[in-house]
Amino acid sequence: MNKEFIPYEQSVALKELGFDEPCFRYVYIGDTGNNCHHYIEVEPSKGENFNVKPLCISQPTFSQAFRWFREKYGLKHDIDDDNVGTKFYYKIRSYTDKFDNYYDIIKPMREERDWSKIEFYSYEGAELACLIKLIEIVKEGKT
Repeated sequence: MNKEFIPYEQSVALKELGFDEPCFRYVYIGDTGNNCHHYIEVEPSKGENFNVKPLCISQPTFSQAFRWFREKYGLKHDIDDDNVGTKFYYKIRSYTDKFDNYYDIIKPMREERDWSKIEFYSYEGAELACLIKLIEIVKEGKT
């Protein structure tokens, strides 16, 4: 189940961007006596926005994070493979209007168009890189 949650570093970045969705996992960064963060899971029915607490960082799932970027910033992502499943790519698009027209934020690399400049050898690698790029886009105000 751990691979469903975004890494700590990206959780911190989302908190800085104002992520405010209820989560059922968070990281306590206060003094636990062992000099490391304490990961805490709660029952899904008790999920909350832990980012409002000063020593807590909500740790959303990948799907929660991607949904937040889509709903708050209009940023949509796609992850696809090279048709044989050995290399993976991500694409990020932004809504231009309510009719789901998009313009590409990540410029095309190859003649097939639209795919990011980097190939990944796992779906999870492309997914994490896509999340990192979404954070960068919002931090830089490119939306």
